[in-house]
Amino acid sequence: IAAQKFEIKIDGLETELVLKDDSKYSKDDAYLMNVALEQTVEEIIGNFENTSVVVYDSNGKELSATEKIRTGCEVALVVDGTKVDSVTVVLKGDITGDGCIDGTDYLRIKSFFMGGLALEVANGLAADMDLDGNISSTDYLIIKSIFTASKSNFVRTNMSMYKSDIEIAKEAKLQPVFD
Repeated sequence: IAAQKFEIKIDGLETELVLKDDSKYSKDDAYLMNVALEQTVEEIIGNFENTSVVVYDSNGKELSATEKIRTGCEVALVVDGTKVDSVTVVLKGDITGDGCIDGTDYLRIKSFFMGGLALEVANGLAADMDLDGNISSTDYLIIKSIFTASKSNFVRTNMSMYKSDIEIAKEAKLQPVFD
């Protein structure tokens, strides 16, 4: 049985964010997932069927079409000046919400893993690189490997590229090394 998609409209007004059928993103009631690094606001908006989608940064400032998306951004359906539905963006590895995976993300997951840092839900979802529902040594090692690779001018911008790191870490049953 194929899943059916429903959009609720009251007097012709949209009341729910609806992803296009061909969107690579996934959405639940609170979060927009599978968003790649380097995506712009325009690209995000283009994945929704709705006509009144606005993107805000984590401080509530509306972003322009060319600005980059980052963890913590809010994608909102705005009807007659009122937010009627919204989701928070999660970029895998972007724990700090700055739109990239760098040394700060590495230090955040290291601090979390060592018990010295609490994470907001969206940031925790961003840290769960292997999608197992937990932040573990595997996630730490994946972010460390991405950060280490980016230090040598290699930037990964697509979640599918992380798959080999996840598989390698799991197969090797790697344990974290804190340096």
